Amino acid sequence: MTIPVIIPTPGETPRTLISIPAGNYAAVIKARVTRQSSRANAGVVLVLKPSSIEDPERVFTFASWGYLRDRLRLFGFATEQELDNADVRLSTKPYVFSSRRWEAPLIEALDLTCPDPKRKT
Repeated sequence: MTIPVIIPTPGETPRTLISIPAGNYAAVIKARVTRQSSRANAGVVLVLKPSSIEDPERVFTFASWGYLRDRLRLFGFATEQELDNADVRLSTKPYVFSSRRWEAPLIEALDLTCPDPKRKT
């Protein structure tokens, strides 16, 4: 696992982000509920569950489902039918993608970095 150090802008606290390695993950996508808004378009949370029980889940937030959906489609991670099913389900409950291999190009395009790999939703 690579650990790049991110150089902060002036006034920002330094932080280290952990790069997510390619591997098999089950993905859960759910609407993000914020204190300001409970609407489904307030963003989405992506939880990557590794195949090994010993490895921690990885949790990521995205400002919009549209952004994440486009990347998943573009990189062939999910079929149109799966994405359409996720569109419908996100308004009421999380959508779970079966376990599959996440490759480096998709991980890099999504900028999947996680400051706390033990964080759970």
